[in-house]
Amino acid sequence: MEREAKQKEEADDAARNQFPPPPPPMTQQNFVQYMQLVEERQRVTLEQQSKFFQELLQQNRVERPENQGVTLADFQNTKPISFAYAPEPMDAEDWLMDTERKLNTVGCNDQEKVRYATHLLCGPAASWWDNIVAVYPAGKVFTWEEFARKFRESNVPESIVELKRREFESLKQKDKAILTYVREFSKLSRYAVDEVNTDDKKKKRFLRGLSPQFKVQLRMMRATEFQELVDAAITLEDDFKQLQEEKRKKAKFEPKRFYSNKPNTSLSFKPRYNNNNNNNYYYYYYYYGSRKNQAFDKSNRLQELWTHRAFRQGLQETKDYMLWLSPGGAHAEGLPQEKYWRRSVRRRRKSRKHRRELEE
Repeated sequence: MEREAKQKEEADDAARNQFPPPPPPMTQQNFVQYMQLVEERQRVTLEQQSKFFQELLQQNRVERPENQGVTLADFQNTKPISFAYAPEPMDAEDWLMDTERKLNTVGCNDQEKVRYATHLLCGPAASWWDNIVAVYPAGKVFTWEEFARKFRESNVPESIVELKRREFESLKQKDKAILTYVREFSKLSRYAVDEVNTDDKKKKRFLRGLSPQFKVQLRMMRATEFQELVDAAITLEDDFKQLQEEKRKKAKFEPKRFYSNKPNTSLSFKPRYNNNNNNNYYYYYYYYGSRKNQAFDKSNRLQELWTHRAFRQGLQETKDYMLWLSPGGAHAEGLPQEKYWRRSVRRRRKSRKHRRELEE
């Protein structure tokens, strides 16, 4: 037994030595120092990579004979992007500028630029360039300026640029979120460079398209930079959403108001003198107000009859029904029974219920 206990204790000690204790919790100061150290290492790594690529490029230029030029493999090392078509005109402009930047990086001359750039064309773009070459005599040498001009004429036409510029001029936030409006603003502003070539112009145009609920408060802030204005607009929108949410939650606990499209009801108590038994009768008349008729029944008692255009279930919509109601729901003397009772059971119940509510 002692041997087994000793072996078990040794096994536990070995297990504890195999897995070291967890490190102490990191404080805020240690975390800040750690993040600064990570940023410093990233900066040093980027500097080393940049220096390495510059030395490699310089070495290739020194070792390469002057008459050899830039090979396709050298250009492919820059990882250029092929081009088939562009859904937006500025996408084609971006591809042309990116390709030209990479061609200049490897030191291509004018002919090499055209040869390697056209090598990246595929699909509809390749067919377009083949048609361009077929128009000119065989052996025609294109310069980079000629290629760039024809490429822009085909993929960045002035008519589409003008339409995009007008779209930017009429851009409004309306019911869009601030971030969505900022993305559309940045995308379309490239077609109207003259209107956003300074920070002040950019801020004025951005404010002009905002919703009035944000525009007034942002004008009072007088932001000095465009990005500061955008950040303030996003913060203001978030505050506005929180306010609307609080109002919505508060409205759940408030009584709801009911608005009806029905005409106003009327309730009147008028004494009527009966010549037969010299008693005073008080009648009230519940109606939805179409028109008022007066008639005499068989006992020569004056009755006020109100026409009610039927709109409830069970009645014809094109026919008027004369209704006379008294306390207790009895119909008038001389008024045909069928005209009172032709209303549906649901309608009679509602009449009695509404009558009690009016009495209360």
